[in-house]
Amino acid sequence: MFADTAIPQGDYVSPGFQVIRPDRCFPSMTIGNPSTQPWQYLRREIPHNWYVDGRQPYVGFLSRDEAHILYNTALKFAGKPALEIGCWLGWSACHLALAGVELDVVDPMLGREDFLGSVTSSLTMAGVIDRVNLIPGYSPAAVVDLVQAQNRQWSLIFIDGNHEVPGPLEDAIACAQFAAPDAMILFHDLAAPAVAQGLDYLKSQGWQTMVYQTMQIMGVAWRGDVQPVAHQPDPSVNWQLPVHLQGYQISGLDSPVLATTDYINSAPIIAQVLQLMSNNQLVDAMYLTESLTELEVDIAGANYLKSICFYNLGRHKEALAAAQKELAINPHHDKSQEIVNDLTRALAKPETEVLSGGDRPWATSLPRETLLSIQKASMGYSYRGVPMIKNPFDFALYPLLLWQIKPRTIIEIGSKEGGSALWFADQVDNFGFDSHIYSVDIVKVDDVGHARVTFLQGNGRDLAKTFSDEFMQGLPRPLLVIEDADHAYETSKAVLEFFHSYLEVDEYIIVEDGIISDLIQDSNYNTGPHRGLKEFLAVYGEEYLIDPQYCDYFGYNLTWCTNGFLKKIAPASTSSVNYELREINILICPNWQQPEADLQRELSAAISSILAHPRSENIAILVDVENFDLEDASLFISGVLMDLLMESELPEDKEPLVSFISNLNLQQWKVLLSQVNYYLPLNLESNTAKTIEAIKNMTIWQVLN
Repeated sequence: MFADTAIPQGDYVSPGFQVIRPDRCFPSMTIGNPSTQPWQYLRREIPHNWYVDGRQPYVGFLSRDEAHILYNTALKFAGKPALEIGCWLGWSACHLALAGVELDVVDPMLGREDFLGSVTSSLTMAGVIDRVNLIPGYSPAAVVDLVQAQNRQWSLIFIDGNHEVPGPLEDAIACAQFAAPDAMILFHDLAAPAVAQGLDYLKSQGWQTMVYQTMQIMGVAWRGDVQPVAHQPDPSVNWQLPVHLQGYQISGLDSPVLATTDYINSAPIIAQVLQLMSNNQLVDAMYLTESLTELEVDIAGANYLKSICFYNLGRHKEALAAAQKELAINPHHDKSQEIVNDLTRALAKPETEVLSGGDRPWATSLPRETLLSIQKASMGYSYRGVPMIKNPFDFALYPLLLWQIKPRTIIEIGSKEGGSALWFADQVDNFGFDSHIYSVDIVKVDDVGHARVTFLQGNGRDLAKTFSDEFMQGLPRPLLVIEDADHAYETSKAVLEFFHSYLEVDEYIIVEDGIISDLIQDSNYNTGPHRGLKEFLAVYGEEYLIDPQYCDYFGYNLTWCTNGFLKKIAPASTSSVNYELREINILICPNWQQPEADLQRELSAAISSILAHPRSENIAILVDVENFDLEDASLFISGVLMDLLMESELPEDKEPLVSFISNLNLQQWKVLLSQVNYYLPLNLESNTAKTIEAIKNMTIWQVLN
């Protein structure tokens, strides 16, 4: 049927072999380019034709010489049952069947219609389809199923399936059980250490073994009354034998190749590992793999199996490391790569979407029933016998934050009973930080003590009286500020504004209990902490990040500090303004273009009402100089003020502060106005008043008639 037995150029067939050429049954077969195949164990240096299917040019067939080892071996078993594991597109199956064996073929690719159709077509053209049983499935499971269903026992077995650990070894273990007493098992691709483990295993079980020096190296194991075919390697090739095969008898040579290193037959140990894993004895299996990975030589698949053991024992970090070591040895080990990909994703810190303050919703994602339950329990919580109102989310988040920033100074506004300050002190002690906590409340805590805590009396709305500029400038850094006072808007905003000028890049200020908006179901999310945050961020938003690393660690805003973990991310920008301010700050926008007499009358009335205030010394007057000479404005206001002071005989220490505002950009106006308490609109047509939106909503200072 195949009369043309000439050997094509670039092919080699061992002398003494019967030659057959079923090439016409494989119309898509062509000579491939081995340089396009990245598999590290492809022996590209062997100058034999590397055959591929033109439709799948990256996977090779057996070389001509290897196909004839298979064919001439099968001739010895004509009429007997044979098994092939892994047929690809049928080239090897065709050679086996042409030799006259009754062939079972197992390959998962046969489950695809295109592959099954191609294999069936080729075997039909060769006239052997009637003695081939094509079985889609993975070995060794499909092999076991076949034995159980049809009581199979095979005299000849060819293993060319999965080439990664533990596939070839598992195939060898299964096939050894179901081989006839007089049987032979052939392997292809022994250039790969994982495939060689199958042959190593059979050798360890008493089978006779031999290696064929071919393009990809074949191996044979036999027992009973059978003998392998003799093969002569191509004499024109300078053959080399991989380290993992040294010590094997090579067909055509009188003696085995002497090993140049101490090669360890790991197959029996790996077989034991697989048995332990199948019995769910994962710890014992893991210890056994460690004995292999600690050797000075690389054992194919040992780290992969170790990774599987660690993975199933819940030791994911160790599993990842073991899989990475396997890939360092064999970069193309797909299953190790899958483990690395899966565990890298699983162990990675959750990615949280960074939204600007204006884009982040203010609500928590915590279900209301759970929210109320936690709030109720938190109200009765204590630490070391001291009441401490903290929820479990923030209990977990604060240690993460402390460890990240390692603050030298913590300032807490709102001591309550002192439990929180005590807890923070113990935390920094546990971490070994040289830190100190300053805790402020309108009622000083005096019945709780800790070496790292200083309790102070003070008002969150007037912190300059508690913390002088000299004190703040001298604090050890980094600084962590926690605003947990009365949760009123005025307090939250005052605390934010006071510490803003002192916070450095990468430091944090935490505004607690924005969760109140959810507790009272404020649909506008405008309760004290939230309103304070919104107004503060409207001015300084470019300098701060609402840090999702903490706000969203357990889920969106799963913290009582909803949108309240503020991280300073930029130094003060050009939006900063440096006007001296006081407790009460009043903006005046005069009409500088009106007649001088009218201007003097208006300013006199306005400033008189300010001087009449009982705390006039705590007032700063900010005069907008729009389209007017600053020096002239200063002289005019000074004259008006001097006249009024002389008339009122106001003591010098009761005088208000006067500053002149000019040439501010829009952002600078926003910064300034965030600190202004009142607006005195003397000029309703003022461009400043028209263009600065924030002025329109300010409280107007009432001028006394």
